[in-house]
Amino acid sequence: MRRMAPKSTNTSIRMGELATISCPAIAEIVDRLVADATREIDRDATWSHVSYAQAYLDPVTMRVRDYRNAKMLPRETQEWLALHALHQMGNTTTEFDQALAFALARVVEVGEGCSSEFRAGRPLSGVTLLRATVEHASVLVHLCRKLSAHLAITKPANSVAYVTKIEEILAVAVFGTRFNWPQNINSDDLATLERKEREYTKDENGLNLRAQVMDAIDSADAECPGFRAAYEILCEFAHPNIGATWLVNDVPVQHVDSMGIQWIARRLRSQSPDVAVPHAFGAAVRVVDSCLLRFRDWVEQYRGYRPRVLQAVQFAVRTTGRSALALLNPYDPCPCGSGAKAKFCCRAPKIEH
Repeated sequence: MRRMAPKSTNTSIRMGELATISCPAIAEIVDRLVADATREIDRDATWSHVSYAQAYLDPVTMRVRDYRNAKMLPRETQEWLALHALHQMGNTTTEFDQALAFALARVVEVGEGCSSEFRAGRPLSGVTLLRATVEHASVLVHLCRKLSAHLAITKPANSVAYVTKIEEILAVAVFGTRFNWPQNINSDDLATLERKEREYTKDENGLNLRAQVMDAIDSADAECPGFRAAYEILCEFAHPNIGATWLVNDVPVQHVDSMGIQWIARRLRSQSPDVAVPHAFGAAVRVVDSCLLRFRDWVEQYRGYRPRVLQAVQFAVRTTGRSALALLNPYDPCPCGSGAKAKFCCRAPKIEH
């Protein structure tokens, strides 16, 4: 009696369910993104280093933070603290520029590595870096959405708290973490770290830097439907599970024996320009491609927020640092970050509302 071929199951892979992807073609997608990011970096001559720190003005009392006994200090020290608070708040404008610089530089760094791996015919490491590239690019989308929602508040109840929130949004995009770096930056015995010691917790007087990469992925998905599904597929191929298995195999060869049994012969592959993968992977690459085409638009959107950030900083500086403004040299650059001299900017008598 002849044995019938078994019905296909969810785990059987048919040749018709596979698609061939070209590693050089994926590299071209990433090269375009890297070129866009590099072009945006070159628009600015220099990027100065800036340290993120919360403004030393208490948003409730409007006094210098962490110096409750400031009135007992010598007058010169009080003046120094006032000027420090003024310049610290003005850093927000510089931090706005720096956040974009960090985002662009990371896209270039990871993207170049990704393209190099695909062109060398190493799709497993290439996909791992492609996932990282997608994460870095999506941070910019998330940053735009967060800023857009916050800057929609045109009449904040507290100008210092309003600017401090802008600082937090920028800081999370650059230094967002889930690991407690402040406490463990010098740790060399990780085995002794308890969970509560490893996890990041907000400092009482600092910005909240806790971040989750999936927030950025979801923001990109809101702009480009299907982006999260594409990202999850990339994760499957970057992780050591079934997805990674596809990337180290040549195109499977299928045949049916005399008994009607279906066989699939797989061979390990090394540095091949083409890889056979499920159609869903190809769909993920197409979604990523169409979404990353909008990267330069996201950069322009982000740059467009700068005038409103500067306006918020100037209002906070003028309304909370009136006495400190008098201490500024009128011909020094204004601490708000406008680029104008203090005499013609925040030190001017007129206060804009």
